[in-house]
Amino acid sequence: MIYLSTINSNLSADKAGTLYVGIDLSLKSNQVVVTDTFGKQLATFAVGNDLPGANKFKEKIIQIAKQYQIATIKIGMEATSLYWWHLYQFLVQDETLNKEYILDVFTLNPKLVKRFHKATADLDKTDPIDASVIADTVRFGKVTQSHLIDEVYEPLKRLTRFRCHLVTSLIVEKNYFLTHLFLKYSSWQKIKPFSSAFGTTAQEIISKFDPEEITNLSITELAERMIGLSRNRLADPVKTALLVKEVANSSYQLANKLKEPIDLILTNTYDNIRYFGEKIKTIDAVIEKEFSRYTNPLTSIKGIGLVFAAGITAELGTTSRFRRQSQVGKYAGLAWKKSQSGEFTAEETPRKPGNTYLRYYLVQAASSLRVHNEEYKVYYERKYQEVPKHQHKRALVLTARKLVRLCFAMLRDQRFYQPGNQKGDQPKS
Repeated sequence: MIYLSTINSNLSADKAGTLYVGIDLSLKSNQVVVTDTFGKQLATFAVGNDLPGANKFKEKIIQIAKQYQIATIKIGMEATSLYWWHLYQFLVQDETLNKEYILDVFTLNPKLVKRFHKATADLDKTDPIDASVIADTVRFGKVTQSHLIDEVYEPLKRLTRFRCHLVTSLIVEKNYFLTHLFLKYSSWQKIKPFSSAFGTTAQEIISKFDPEEITNLSITELAERMIGLSRNRLADPVKTALLVKEVANSSYQLANKLKEPIDLILTNTYDNIRYFGEKIKTIDAVIEKEFSRYTNPLTSIKGIGLVFAAGITAELGTTSRFRRQSQVGKYAGLAWKKSQSGEFTAEETPRKPGNTYLRYYLVQAASSLRVHNEEYKVYYERKYQEVPKHQHKRALVLTARKLVRLCFAMLRDQRFYQPGNQKGDQPKS
């Protein structure tokens, strides 16, 4: 079941005006401003961001609505972190508010509120003013119904978003490691003696050997050391030893007083990398177990994988809220903005705002499909060859956009994968 702001059709909006309520959320308290249809401020107060505060908020809103004989209440709040979560659920599920009033609850993109704030007069930045701007955004802005909490997929969404957090943390640690690797072995990334600097053998060499020590070893001695470190898994130990020696000979010399701190940083950062890698494997297993509870057609796409299919499904939820696949593309930030004035038409540019989690899983799924799925491999390669710059990034994003059409049609119609069927806007007969 999807919780939306509830509308009571038995009430007439003509009975009276509308209350516009803006809430500026924070960890400890919520600042509230209530205005009428004409923007006149009827009340301003603060309540705690907890259950007693929510009940106090409800009582005050009902009191104001009765005082001014209001039938319609529109409440807006920024989707800031997760501070909106409990209050949003409290309001859309409250029987009294939804039974006695025409109630709409909107969670607003902070960027929309910020732009609206800039469009107003030169206002200060305070909690009451922010709440007033939110109320005006609901009153004037083209806000739509919020579709945020899907009880069916919400547990899965929490897991897939946590996985995204772990992957982001892993990337940060890897970049930090490579930055400090340059201080110890400045030529490592240039020569690349191993396919990855994060492998076990590479890490043993980086952490246990100084460039001077490697320089003083013969190729035979170094190759024997690496055979032991790799447990005889290197395809060509001598060739690898030559490359490692080249790294040591061509790298800058690090000052003696910096050697111990840099070694400590590299060793501990690698431990963090290994830790996050293990946690990602653990969460992948949990996601697959959770996702296996549902019958989902996306798993029939060769190469997409359970985890990426779970991430896409969790973020989309019920596709009935999207009329066309183009809306899904825009929601994911995989759409292009047109710019035209008079006879001038600029090149279309990507729209960045959107659901970053959905975009992440679509792009990752597209990256997997370009390797494991022949149809998407051909499409990716064609797009790759179309431009001389940013070939991979552009081709991957366009492949993800192609995937949007397929995912939308499959989830909407609950049909399994059929190669070549990309007509996402045409419902099943």
